[in-house]
Amino acid sequence: MAILSVSNSTIKVMNAALAELGVPPISNFTDNSMTARTGNAKFLDTLEGAITAYRWRFAQQVVTLQQSGGVQLPPDFHSAWRIPREAAAVHVAYADDLRVRWDVMGEDVLIAWPYAKTPAVTVEASVVKPPEGWPGHFRRYFIPLLAAELAMPITQDEGLAAGLLQLAEQRFELAKSRDAQGRSPRRIDTSAFLKARRRGRY
Repeated sequence: MAILSVSNSTIKVMNAALAELGVPPISNFTDNSMTARTGNAKFLDTLEGAITAYRWRFAQQVVTLQQSGGVQLPPDFHSAWRIPREAAAVHVAYADDLRVRWDVMGEDVLIAWPYAKTPAVTVEASVVKPPEGWPGHFRRYFIPLLAAELAMPITQDEGLAAGLLQLAEQRFELAKSRDAQGRSPRRIDTSAFLKARRRGRY
């Protein structure tokens, strides 16, 4: 599970969600109140769900992995590599810059690499980032989503929770559209194929 630092911006997002519920703000997640305890329990899980719901550009990062020891590997996989705690989802794995077959088992990425040389392993991952790193379209989606998650524990109002969830779903579609406008169409990456040909692995 990812680790999120509790910054002033995190509290601001939490209080924006509470405002959607008509609930007074908190000053800290460690406040001795049901609202603070509920926020502490819900914030990170809700954020991880939002980050992994779509490959947001702001959350994408290439991460270098460290090899794990003592992992019992299933057939056809050759090594295990530890996923950093901040990585919420892995999308692609590379060994020595070559795209490889991979799978996730627990806290590790398993790769198929039947060669003697231990490779350098990297992954493209969605990484949990604090609110100061969010674009506006993601923030506008996340606030009602968090409010929907908080609504039942705090207000016991099913109608309010359903309405906020519907609003979050609408903003999710808008946010995806806005996010997609900021990227060029993907081109086919032929570099891995060319490297493999040079190594006689095709």
